[in-house]
Parts: sequence; C-alpha cells; structure tokens
Amino acid sequence: MNIILKMTFGLLTFINSATTTHQEKEKFKGQHLLSDCLELIPMSYSTKEKEPFLAAVNRINGEEIALVTVDGKSATYKFYYFEKSESIDGEIAYLVPSNEIYKDPRKVHAIFLKYSKKKHFFYNSDCFKEKLKANAELSSALKMM
Repeated sequence: MNIILKMTFGLLTFINSATTTHQEKEKFKGQHLLSDCLELIPMSYSTKEKEPFLAAVNRINGEEIALVTVDGKSATYKFYYFEKSESIDGEIAYLVPSNEIYKDPRKVHAIFLKYSKKKHFFYNSDCFKEKLKANAELSSALKMM
C-alpha cells in the first residue's frame, strides 16, 4: 500500500512538473528577460469583449508600445501607439505605427491586428528598448520589422 502511494505521488509530481514546464516554455528566445516590460492588453474588437481592452488602452494612455509577433521560430517587433475613436458601436481602439502617429496626412491610419494571444505580445516601449540594448541574446533573437 505504501509503495502504491509513493508511486502515485511520484507520478503526479512528474505530470505536474511536465505541465508547468510546458506552460512556461518561451515563445521566443529571451522572452523571460522581458517579463518586467509585459503589458497585459486583452485585445479584442468584439463588442462583448471590448471593455477590458479599452480599459487597458486607457491605462497605457498615450504610451508607445512594442508589439512582438512570433511566427514559427522567428520573432519580430514594431512600435505602435493605441489610438481611440468613436464609431457607430461606441468607442474603439486600434494600433497606429509610431512613425505615423504625428503625421498629417498619414500613410497608415489604423491597423486592426488579427490578434492571437499565443503569438502577439505587448511590451512597454521604454523598458523593451532598454532590455534589448542591454542583452545580446535578446537583440539577436528579435528583428525589427
């Protein structure tokens, strides 16, 4: 009986550690170095889910954001601002490339990203740039778009 109990405990411990390791696997090399910079933005254009998204946009209010996109084994980044506007359905928010935000007229007015929480990660721009500059592993893993 004691052996069965120990084996069961050992098996449960192994399954738990394997699950935890799988959940914590980095999506791109050096991702753990950016954990302090992560901005949790539940991006959604759905009317039902827009309130948490708009609350996050209000929280970062006018701050530049780095968007890292993971596609297979490669990761790229680009800098954006969120901009808000009124529509028929109420307030909406969308991405504007940093290099277009103050231009008049803009070449790119708005980007409605086909967002996936598994492949898109938002970071505070200042923190992101600092970490990227300080870490060779990270700067070699990420390519600017």
